[in-house]
Amino acid sequence: MPRIKHTPVNRPRKTHQCVHCGTLFATSSQLCRHTRTVHEGRRDYRCERCGAAFTTKQSCATHVHTVHEGARDFLCSLCGSRFTQKGALTVHIRTVHEGHRDHRCDICGNTFTANSSLKQHIRVVHENALDWVCGKCGARFTSRNGLKYHLRTAHSAHGGRDFPCPREGCDRVFTSKGGLLKHLKAQHDRVKDQICDLCGAAFAHRTQLNQHRKRVHEQSQSRSSTAPG
Repeated sequence: MPRIKHTPVNRPRKTHQCVHCGTLFATSSQLCRHTRTVHEGRRDYRCERCGAAFTTKQSCATHVHTVHEGARDFLCSLCGSRFTQKGALTVHIRTVHEGHRDHRCDICGNTFTANSSLKQHIRVVHENALDWVCGKCGARFTSRNGLKYHLRTAHSAHGGRDFPCPREGCDRVFTSKGGLLKHLKAQHDRVKDQICDLCGAAFAHRTQLNQHRKRVHEQSQSRSSTAPG
């Protein structure tokens, strides 16, 4: 298999420095978000339906669209899997159905399905980067998940009983392991095992199934009973 060469990407200079931990960022907005979430622990955007809190307006909107509205707008024509984002569908097709691992590390030769995975590999394995800093004790970590686990176990306000989602890019935090498992099943593993016995529709949560029954079947029965004979 021929070795794949990748043209170096011109990355913006990181000139915005955090006064708390010294971490550098390319933009002032990235620095502000880092300060709010890492050092101030702020989650300013709250879901009006369930109370879940998020660091950005976009992540809150995505949560509402996928969790409460059940939206998975991007369908794989090869296997029927559905995704919340077009990028996730593209990666799924290339890696699962086409077997692509186009991103090769020039240092050790390992291959990856996504450029982001390659970049993370280089920074963690070859550069030993410790970019994620605990704002409470100064401990440094190679990944966001490592920092999240540290915050949960070392500094948790609930005595270690809160459960952050371990998936990269997801800001959800739960107060019980059961809540976390339900979230993983519905949002990341796409399991829909709550089946309507009246029409066969499938849902990830029992609450969604109950809402469906009430909205679709109970209302239709009510209209039928009140219709003139």
